Amino acid sequence: MGNLKFILAFALFITVGSIKANSFKVSTLNDLLEPNLFCQQISGVITDCSTGEPIVGASIYASSSVATQTNEFGSYSLCVPLVFKEIFITYIGYQKIKVNINGRTVIDECLTPEDVM
Repeated sequence: MGNLKFILAFALFITVGSIKANSFKVSTLNDLLEPNLFCQQISGVITDCSTGEPIVGASIYASSSVATQTNEFGSYSLCVPLVFKEIFITYIGYQKIKVNINGRTVIDECLTPEDVM
């Protein structure tokens, strides 16, 4: 695994040289492999808007491959690739919401129960 990581990093370094991203310069092999250059860590708590209780098992996602669920405290943490500008939060029996990230690292939201017919 170490050799593969080195070969990949070396190939990227040779191909790209140095990368400029958001006003900082990437010029070392470790910088090229640093995942936070390509994603933003977001965390928060999801609650029920009517009761304030945490929602256990709510889904938070930016795409089908970038997703997580809340734990027993309603907390979540997700590394969202920088190309995504919003996340979606869903749970059975509640209205789905779309939230703009806008550079935030903490996004706490509440879900509203769907109307019962």
